[in-house]
Amino acid sequence: MISKSFAQYRSNNFNHETKPTYFFDEENIEITKSIFTKKIEHKLFYYVRIESDTTVFYKSQWSYFFGKLNSSNKSQLFKLLNSRSNVDTTKTIVIHYLDTLKLKTDYPKENKIVYNKDSTSHKHLFSYKSFLDGYERCYEKYESRKTYANIYHFYYINKGHPESIKHFEWKKDNYGTLKSLFLKNLKIPGIIIINTKGEYFINFLYDPDPEPRLHKKLMMSNKNWIRPFKKFIKSVEKFNDY
Repeated sequence: MISKSFAQYRSNNFNHETKPTYFFDEENIEITKSIFTKKIEHKLFYYVRIESDTTVFYKSQWSYFFGKLNSSNKSQLFKLLNSRSNVDTTKTIVIHYLDTLKLKTDYPKENKIVYNKDSTSHKHLFSYKSFLDGYERCYEKYESRKTYANIYHFYYINKGHPESIKHFEWKKDNYGTLKSLFLKNLKIPGIIIINTKGEYFINFLYDPDPEPRLHKKLMMSNKNWIRPFKKFIKSVEKFNDY
């Protein structure tokens, strides 16, 4: 039997494991416990815990990521988004991504926190009201940014939820293109920002900005990408030099 739990914090809960424990980086390369500890203490990473009957595995994951589409991928993606989803590719594109758009009845009646069996990690479960309230706040937030960026909500799987409610609209990720390009098949929510040059920024798990007002800065101008992009590359080189 295998169980999997997400941990967005960086505490060293793995020091208390009683089973043989192995550590892997975000590229599935086995690393030492010491290297793993240094990585997940930085805001660039969070980790996933995977447990079987006999073994525990820990895997570091990106908390956020910068990248750039090659010209071919950019052209194909922009054409697909524009023709299939009516996305304006002349402005910065902001995407809130859900792997699964659930039915109203799939949500708990109230918000709650669920811990795994040994309390080493937890996940937050939100009510349907909180789900819609979050979209309302998102709508209000991005209305004032329409001159330089547009927000879109995409999903991979729809279990029967309406694709529009009032001024909210959810769009199908056709062919799973966004998922395969940016989320590497992770079943977690994320924020994707793509500028007109094909540079992109992903914030996994809706974590807070890595630095103050970064999301807004990236939306406003392509020039604002230069410094944080370089900073990200330096951090990757530092933590992956092994």
